[in-house]
Amino acid sequence: MGFAWNIGGDRPTVIRGGAGTYYDTQLGWWRLGERAVIGGSGRQFIGNAAVINPLTGQPFSPAYLNSLQYTYGMFLQQMPALRAQQDAKYPGTGDDPQILLSKQATALGALYPHDFPTTKAHHFNLGFQRELGGNLALQADVVYRKMLNGTPGGFFGTSVDYNRFNAIGGPVIRCARPRTPTTRRRSVRRARSISLRAAGRQSIRDIAQNLNDYFATSGPDMPRHNLTVSGVFDIPWGLQVSVLSTYMSAPPVAPTIAGVDNTGTNTTTGATTPLLTLLDRGYADFLSNEELASLVDDYNARIAGTLTPAGAAGVVPNQRYPTIRLPASYSLGDPFSSQDVRVTKTFRIGGRTDLRLIGEVFNVFNVSNLTNYNFNLSVPGTFGQPNQRVGQTFGSGGPRAGQFAVRVSF
Repeated sequence: MGFAWNIGGDRPTVIRGGAGTYYDTQLGWWRLGERAVIGGSGRQFIGNAAVINPLTGQPFSPAYLNSLQYTYGMFLQQMPALRAQQDAKYPGTGDDPQILLSKQATALGALYPHDFPTTKAHHFNLGFQRELGGNLALQADVVYRKMLNGTPGGFFGTSVDYNRFNAIGGPVIRCARPRTPTTRRRSVRRARSISLRAAGRQSIRDIAQNLNDYFATSGPDMPRHNLTVSGVFDIPWGLQVSVLSTYMSAPPVAPTIAGVDNTGTNTTTGATTPLLTLLDRGYADFLSNEELASLVDDYNARIAGTLTPAGAAGVVPNQRYPTIRLPASYSLGDPFSSQDVRVTKTFRIGGRTDLRLIGEVFNVFNVSNLTNYNFNLSVPGTFGQPNQRVGQTFGSGGPRAGQFAVRVSF
């Protein structure tokens, strides 16, 4: 549902808005995967390290298997012993699943409540546009979107342990994961030869890290400032120059402590604890190096050395929060900047045919645009260090690149 309202005698101002709810279903093959997991035959992917080689008494390793020393004939000879080995780990008889349901849920995370609600998103926007004269117009919009009951990404949605098989209290609960981005956009447009637009966006996200309180770990998940300016200029000699300049400030930071869990809902070695959550600061925030150093000092003074929930419950005996330290040099993220340019020369052939020669250069100043920073405080040697640049796709801010093209219109 939407509306547009013209204001003024010559209608120079327009106020517009709209709202709606959009529905979608979960991926069908996720449900099919669940059926395969809990079906009568049972199914499990067992990694090399979990299978013992009867000849050596050691786990199979990828290096050994890739060396081709282990032949198919050897596997057939060992299969009864290998089968007995796994039957002992995952007992089952007759029509009962050989792979225990709890083992499957832990490994694959593919169980869903029977009445898992339909994914939906609420959208709302409100804005205005004002003609300024001289072929100029100013517009501003606020766009709000909130998604409900969205399954997290990953194979079979494994990024969140919905069923709490890794929790101190055990299974089973459901979870809805909202995501609430809000966009504020301002633009100035000019007709004919120049078009300029500037935009900004901010997003708040709820991270389902604490399965006892789904909204305990919320925080920004996008850069605070996002500016895009584009222009198209008609110049002499039939040339047209197009420019696109993009800038984004550094994204928010979510420092974590690996190997321990502050909620009691993940007792595995893959658990992580958000530093900011321990200090009642949400999940992520825009931090300076000085602010982070102060937070680390506070954590070490009040929390380091105390028992984790798993340690206090005896699930992981004497597990305590570790003391952490920051490296001497680190960065909390890199702003993104890229400038792209296109030059077009048009030749008119006859009355209805145009030939265009196009040259483009992306990321003209070859800005590095570092990304994928490591914010694991348990490994100070790599904390605050990037491990890649933005990808190579043209126009994405990767290393400087250019291309030429010819276009014929008739």
